[in-house]
Amino acid sequence: MLAGYLVLLGTETIGSTFVKAVQRSVGTLLGAAVGFVVASFVSPGILEVTLLFICVLMAFYFFPITYSFMSFWITMLLAFMYDMLLGGISESLLLARVLDTVVGVGIGLAVSALVFPKRTRDKITDTSVEYVAALKEFVYIVLRSSTHLPI
Repeated sequence: MLAGYLVLLGTETIGSTFVKAVQRSVGTLLGAAVGFVVASFVSPGILEVTLLFICVLMAFYFFPITYSFMSFWITMLLAFMYDMLLGGISESLLLARVLDTVVGVGIGLAVSALVFPKRTRDKITDTSVEYVAALKEFVYIVLRSSTHLPI
C-alpha cells in the first residue's frame, strides 16, 4: 500500500503517475539485486554500518534528481538492514520486497486511471488557458502604463 501511495503522491496526471511507477519499480528491482549481492559479501559490522550511511546519503542526494536512483539506494539500505537484523538475507525476502512494490505500483496506477483520471492533454490545456489569462492581464497593465491611455 505504501508503494501505491508514494506513486500517487505528487503526480497530477495518469502519464506522470506511470513514469513515477516505472521509475520506482526499476529502482527497487535493481536495488534489491545489487543489495543482495553486496550484502552477501559484507559481513555485519562496521563496513555494513558505513554502507548504510552511504545509502542514506545517496538516497537524499538523488531525491530531487531522479526517483529511480532514490528508490535504488533505499532498497539497498533495506537489504543491508535486513542482513544486519535477521543475520542473513534470503532471495525470497528480496523477491517479496520487489513483488510488494510492483503490486503497490499497479494499485497506484489503477487508482490514477480509474479514480482520479486526469489525462496529460487535459492538464496541458488547463495550464495553457490559465497562462494566457494571466498573460492577458499583464499585457493590459503594460499597455496602460506605457501609453497612459485607458484601455
